[in-house]
This record gives sequence, structure tokens and C-alpha cells, in this order.
Amino acid sequence: APANTGNFLNGFTVDRGGVNVALFHGAERGSLWMQGEGKKPHAAFDEDEIAAAGLLHAFVGHYHQPRQTASLTYPGNPDPLEFGETGERGAVIAEIDGSGVRSRRVVQVASASVTDCPVDVTDCSSQQEVIDRISEALQEHRGFVRVKVEGEVATSVSLDRTVILNSLADSGRVQLQLAVRPAYDLDALVGEATVRGQFIRDVRESGLNEDEKLRVIITGLRALDGRGDLEVAQ
Repeated sequence: APANTGNFLNGFTVDRGGVNVALFHGAERGSLWMQGEGKKPHAAFDEDEIAAAGLLHAFVGHYHQPRQTASLTYPGNPDPLEFGETGERGAVIAEIDGSGVRSRRVVQVASASVTDCPVDVTDCSSQQEVIDRISEALQEHRGFVRVKVEGEVATSVSLDRTVILNSLADSGRVQLQLAVRPAYDLDALVGEATVRGQFIRDVRESGLNEDEKLRVIITGLRALDGRGDLEVAQ
């Protein structure tokens, strides 16, 4: 059942000799924290119950984050489900004898690939330069790519997500994240006896956290410059 399934190892004991291994779908309680928010326990068990049941090893599904210990193996999802997955995953080939697992190797069997590609666009003075830098970085990646564009660009640069994506070859495989900001010299501007100097001082003295202060300052400075695109990062 998808919910309220009992512990398969509860009350189970191996009734014969030899090398006994288990294969089932269940949530080892000690590994639940590694799986991220939203992962629910299914047929929950404790790792020490494996040996207590007379089993030498357990090959277990349910968790997407790979994990290997002396008594259990979680291979993880073999094909990618989302960006940001870590750990070597795939089909696990194990050599086992009466003393335990002698070796394990992971064979990638995924038909798709998902990778992250950070792109630093610091010092770019135009949107075309940003596009060129992204295009160059994408040449090193295949499959689906999450491109995170970071850095400081000239204050005159306006970035349009749609224009950037339409300018990339095979853009259907690209997820674009813009996390750039204009290269304002805030330490110089804050000393000005001007409206923008006072604005920066007021924001810096506010109760906002540092990230919010920076976002408000940049948005305000672009407004004072008469810009319609108040935030570069979209």
C-alpha cells in the first residue's frame, strides 16, 4: 500500500542457512533526514533489524538519495527526477559472501542527464555578451541543464529572460536562473550628499536583513536612474 505499510522485518527471522539477502521497498529511519522535505516513511525499519533478522544485507528502494553501509544499499533513482541530485546512482552490482559485502560498483543506466551549469557574467557590458558567455558554457553539457547566471554586470545592462532563451540553441533543454546585479559602487555612492546617497544610508540603517537591504538598494537606484527594469535578476 502507498501508506501505512508495516515494517517487513518486524517478526521476520531467516529460517535457513547460507547467504541471505533482502530486497524490498522501505524507509530506514536513520536515513530519513537525508532525503529532504516531503519524503514520507514507508514500511519504516531500523538498520539494526537487518542483522537481527538473520539477513546479511538488504537492498532497499524508496529513498532517492543513494546510501551504502555494511548492511544496506540504497541505489537511488537511476534516472534523474530533478535538478540538484547528488551522489552516484544507478544499478548496483555487489559481490557478497558469508562475511558480508566484498565489493559494490554503481553502473549508470540513465537514459537522460540533468546537470547544473553556473555561469559568471561579471564585467559583461551588454545582454549579448551575457548570451555569448552562456552559449559557450552550454557547449560542455549534454541533456537538460540548469544554468545559473551570476555576477555583477554594468549598470546599463538590461536582461530579458525570454530574449536570452530564444537566443540559445536548443533552449528547450535549458532552465535559466538569473542571479545577477548591477555593479554599483555602493561604498562610494553612500557618501554622496544626494537623494540616492541618503536613500542608501536610510536602507542600510533599516531593520531589513542584508540580502533584502541589497535588493531594495539596487531596485531604488535603478528607479532613480529612470530605469523601467528595476531588477536585473529575474
